[in-house]
Amino acid sequence: MNNQNFVQKYKKFIYIKINMVQNDVFLHKNQMNISFCINKSDGKFLTLNDIIPHAYIRDAKIEIIQKLCKEFHVDNEQQLAGLSVLFDLTSELPANFILHDSFITILFNQDELTSLQKGIISIDIKRFS
Repeated sequence: MNNQNFVQKYKKFIYIKINMVQNDVFLHKNQMNISFCINKSDGKFLTLNDIIPHAYIRDAKIEIIQKLCKEFHVDNEQQLAGLSVLFDLTSELPANFILHDSFITILFNQDELTSLQKGIISIDIKRFS
């Protein structure tokens, strides 16, 4: 396994990105990107629940569903579920994200979404405040 760690400092957060690449027994290359945001003041991992105000969590989930539908060329979350993309309004907010000044990039790794899709799906949602 080959790990590359990157640390970028934001005003309030430390952002850690881990890119893992490994070869399986069939010599297929598997890649997974994981990112964490750490609050510099208390050292705790931040989740989207910490960043997005509670009143906007439903709006954020709706936006994620809309972007996933667009990415997979389907009309609704039931069709997403048919593709093994199991994200709906009852799902927890994703833990793998990158903060930007005006938006949030959410990273979905291949095994989190569907065996039909190759690579990592990256979607941007607005930064709720």
